[in-house]
Amino acid sequence: MSQPPKAWIDAHRPIPFYFITTHELSELTYEKFYEDLSDMKAKGYGGIIPFNRPPQGFTKDTYFSEAWFFMMDNCLRAAHDLGLTVWMVDEHKAPSGEHGGRIEKLAPHLKQKRIALNEADEIEVKDVDWGFPAFENPESAALFKLHVYEELKKRYGHYFGNTIKGIFSDADSRRVNSGVLFGKKEMKDYFPWVDGFEDSFKAKYGYDITPHLPSILRREISEQARDYWEHCGELYYSWFGSAYAWCRENGLEYTFHTSDSAPFRLETTYFNSAFAEGKAIDAARYSDHPGTDHERLQLNSAIFLRPDLYKDHYAVWGGDNSHRRVENFYDVYSDLRAKQAQSSAYLYGKKGVMCEMNAMTGWCASYKDLLNIASWQMMQGVTFVVLHAYHYRLHKESKYFAIQSYGKHCHTDFDMKAYNDLLAENTARCETGSLKVDVALLDATDSIWRGDGDSAVELELAKKMNHLPNGYIISDIKNLALRAKDLKAVVNPDLPLSAQERKTIADLGLRLYEADEVDQIEKDFPTGITWEGNGELMFMRRDLGNGEEMLIVGNIETDDTLRGRLSFAGKTYDIELTSGEMAFFGGGYDKYRTIPKDEVKIALPAEAPVTFEKPNVIPLMRWEDQGGNATSPVHPNQRGEFYVIKGWVPAPFTLEKHPHTLTQFLPFTATADLSGLELRISHMILSQIDKIFLDGELLRPCGVTKILDDDAVIYRFDVKAGAHRFELNLNAPFHIEDAIFLCGNFDAEVKISDEVACVGASYYIRSYLPKTAKITLSPRRETLATNASWTEQGQPFYSGIVTYAFDADIPASLKAPTIVFPSLMAAAKVYVDGTLVGSAIRAPYRFALPAGKHRITVEVCNTLANTLEAFREPSGILEIPYITDEN
Repeated sequence: MSQPPKAWIDAHRPIPFYFITTHELSELTYEKFYEDLSDMKAKGYGGIIPFNRPPQGFTKDTYFSEAWFFMMDNCLRAAHDLGLTVWMVDEHKAPSGEHGGRIEKLAPHLKQKRIALNEADEIEVKDVDWGFPAFENPESAALFKLHVYEELKKRYGHYFGNTIKGIFSDADSRRVNSGVLFGKKEMKDYFPWVDGFEDSFKAKYGYDITPHLPSILRREISEQARDYWEHCGELYYSWFGSAYAWCRENGLEYTFHTSDSAPFRLETTYFNSAFAEGKAIDAARYSDHPGTDHERLQLNSAIFLRPDLYKDHYAVWGGDNSHRRVENFYDVYSDLRAKQAQSSAYLYGKKGVMCEMNAMTGWCASYKDLLNIASWQMMQGVTFVVLHAYHYRLHKESKYFAIQSYGKHCHTDFDMKAYNDLLAENTARCETGSLKVDVALLDATDSIWRGDGDSAVELELAKKMNHLPNGYIISDIKNLALRAKDLKAVVNPDLPLSAQERKTIADLGLRLYEADEVDQIEKDFPTGITWEGNGELMFMRRDLGNGEEMLIVGNIETDDTLRGRLSFAGKTYDIELTSGEMAFFGGGYDKYRTIPKDEVKIALPAEAPVTFEKPNVIPLMRWEDQGGNATSPVHPNQRGEFYVIKGWVPAPFTLEKHPHTLTQFLPFTATADLSGLELRISHMILSQIDKIFLDGELLRPCGVTKILDDDAVIYRFDVKAGAHRFELNLNAPFHIEDAIFLCGNFDAEVKISDEVACVGASYYIRSYLPKTAKITLSPRRETLATNASWTEQGQPFYSGIVTYAFDADIPASLKAPTIVFPSLMAAAKVYVDGTLVGSAIRAPYRFALPAGKHRITVEVCNTLANTLEAFREPSGILEIPYITDEN
């Protein structure tokens, strides 16, 4: 395996959103930041993007206060002393532009405007009740730069260009915010406007738009409609152009992302950046790193833009993992977000693509899931990874806000260095040399603006062309001239091209293919790249500038392992790629795996002694009323309801609402005497709890502990064999993130019914309670089967590390003895006689061993979903391991 230079890899290390989730100044000292950032640096991060995270962080009023600057001073000084890169976020929270409400106080006239037809068919200009300020108005950008950028320069200009590398603008949904996106009528009738629109339009297009506006507002097909929407986008992006110019003048880089959806028709989705923001590939002119966004636990980050395709994640308390990956996890149809950014970078000669990655993936996202998503993004050009997010303190509702989290308490911390190293190395390879493509797929935006186009064929072709070794970008006709000398062909996705447009393409020396001729491209322009194997690969080619190419391939759209023969640059390679795995060939950058044969298999025991890192746990979200009906102390939490598509629920669903009562009960049975059990309850909800009884006896707090970064009290007790019951007296319900935990050295059997009821939603996931449940506790086992999840062996809600032990006599006849775990969830470290010999955060789980008699111990870490989302995520060694001779 060949690697890029270390400095090049280090320059591509992930830089996470660094959520400042507290405003307590005693928690925000230089010393505490230095300690936290030192740990981050040791785990392979390249820097931070400090991101104020209300409500635990600074509010609108305290943002940019002297207390906020005290925090930022300490954070920046610690980052500087540790040699970490910092990107500054230019707002108190997303989206950018308000300056914590200060711009509106200074200039309330900077409201967004729209135009509409009145009953007399006359144009009226109206203020917009959502979103502030109007990005189209130059005064908005001028005020923002004056009060944000110039203040940052005054305070931290000495860090510009060294510690502070650039500014990040989190500006998606700026013009049309989330409260409006599902309002179909509002979006259908939304036509942006700004004072002086007519004059700027005439200066650019040479005619008066005014007489055409009624036709445009009726959405009639016209070239003038195309011009109107293009100009709206250009005015909107002027905000970013202003910020970009300021950054360049002050030695900083600039990146941002918008909503950047595919150019859907309004009939397809009303969440449509083509109409709300402009043409996606044009926005990148105003950045050093064209940006995109990725949310949710599936490859297709645009899926929630499509109500017809979207499925919500859900968790059933005590249930199995049926929700953790929606059935269309690998379906990338309609997701052009990163491809549009890559195309912009290619057309405009920008640096690699930035992606804000992994928000809303949930606590059940394993390393494999996160790497699957990252590989999909990288294969489309992403080389600047902004992980979402690292929490400075993981507590209160931050535990459930847009998670994934990469902090010290999280399952990703098990081997975060390996994760960051892999992302840094792969993104460095993906930015080596320059992108080499033969084909441009025409962007449907102009035609959709005009009213006679549809993106459906473009989306189908994009999905197909991901597997075309020639490589492709997305471009409109006007931008083809920027790179025509490097391209060979153009594909028309059934757009109604005029004779002049066809002539323009021909004059650029490009061959035009219609949608049904795409298969001919590889024959007409052979690359010498072929794949003979199961499944399809994605391809990316990089021109190394010395007459050589590097080929990047990825197994992206399937959970299957792909095996086969790849031909490239006159060589053939027999390779294997697990799901989400990438491989690199040529130019001295080879990194790939050959196909293991495993002709020798020495099975290890089907049961192994184990040690648990921590006590077992049951998150007590489900209780019962006096009649035995399911209830919960959790408040019916509607935060995040916007993301939930109503009407889609797990089946069967028979209970319309979960009952609620202020006195709740939890029956359970113990098969033997158990001592040292604990209820751990967050300090946040003590005021809502009047009393807790066990079998009629009042429980009293006897200690303190932590639940992540939440302070908690401990109620300790013993139980005899037999039936028992907790009684919980409340004066008010509490929120889902404040659940009570039963902990101890026990096994738990949890039997639940199929009937479930929704207990609430938390940003990205719905939680359901079973109608009936039976909990049985017994002494904790000391061994686990090695062919089954530990969730089915007494640990249904356990999140943490379990260490399996094996005694093995490895024959000296094996030339390269290797231990193989065919199925494991989710990450592992292997020790031989106490010495670490390897780790893996996803398949293949294969580790070299020395011959002879040894004790092999395997640490397996699962996700936090079992505890925090309260469902039975498969965990541990799931298939009997064996020893083989590595070929």
